[in-house]
Amino acid sequence: MEKLLPLEEKPCLTSYFYYSYTLGILEGNGLSCKGVLFNHFTTLFFPLQLNCVIFLKGFPLGGRLRKSFYEEKINGLASGSITYVKRLIDENKYVIIYLNNKTITNVPSTRDWIHDWLLFGYNKNGFHAAGYIFNPESRALTYKTIEIRYEDFLTSLANSPLLYQNRALSVRCTPESIRLRKIKRAIFIYAYNLLPLLFNAKIYRKYAFLFRLRYHKNEKNIDLHSFKTFDEHKRLLQQMMHEFVPGSTAAQEFQSIVNLASTIQMTALKYNITKRNKQKAIDTICDALHKLRVEEPRIMRIFYRELKGLPKP
Repeated sequence: MEKLLPLEEKPCLTSYFYYSYTLGILEGNGLSCKGVLFNHFTTLFFPLQLNCVIFLKGFPLGGRLRKSFYEEKINGLASGSITYVKRLIDENKYVIIYLNNKTITNVPSTRDWIHDWLLFGYNKNGFHAAGYIFNPESRALTYKTIEIRYEDFLTSLANSPLLYQNRALSVRCTPESIRLRKIKRAIFIYAYNLLPLLFNAKIYRKYAFLFRLRYHKNEKNIDLHSFKTFDEHKRLLQQMMHEFVPGSTAAQEFQSIVNLASTIQMTALKYNITKRNKQKAIDTICDALHKLRVEEPRIMRIFYRELKGLPKP
């Protein structure tokens, strides 16, 4: 017997696991997520205790995206039962479960690494799962779908200390619709730097300073998480510009911002793989961050003026 719940395998955000899972489920079920993303995912935040940049309204555990779901915690011991997990999937519930990647056959991991997987189906051999595979060479996390064999599932679960975090998700309601007034306000705040130091374009100066301090005399691989967030954020903003203002001048100029975010991410990735030209890589990344700090608010002000010219809904 086989069961497969709908899932979009390439959701629009993958920089954080709950974005991938919630967006994948919603988009897979044919539900538009533009409203929740445009309404709430404009603002960036740099909490120093996390040492990475996040979408303010996407944290923790997906933030606003979770409002479209029913959630139920799964008893830790019960989650080790293949029959029990299958029954949840039969009830059209998606299961988020923490496993030890080292014991999953088709996941290349040489060390214990406990991370969550989204189970969205099963067949005679194992569970259909979506999750992240860590590349120790590049330090990149790749989101993909795999099959986890039942024997690997049981072994891996036995080696996971996070059973208390396992849970089941089911779609509760359609994501919220686009709220233009809310979006205008968020773009105005972003364009004119009205939030404190660790928000929006103000974060680039602080992040560049700490980044240079952290890696200048250190041979560590570069953490790619914040750079992935930058890249997704810029693409989301540009999508918003095209959505609201066909032929937008801001969208055309914003391509340079998208390119800068891509350059930052690719430079860090290249350094992690080659370990060559470390100082050049650091300089390239910090220069791009400073350009973002200056140019992004300027173009966002153009976009805000374009939004002001739209008729009221």
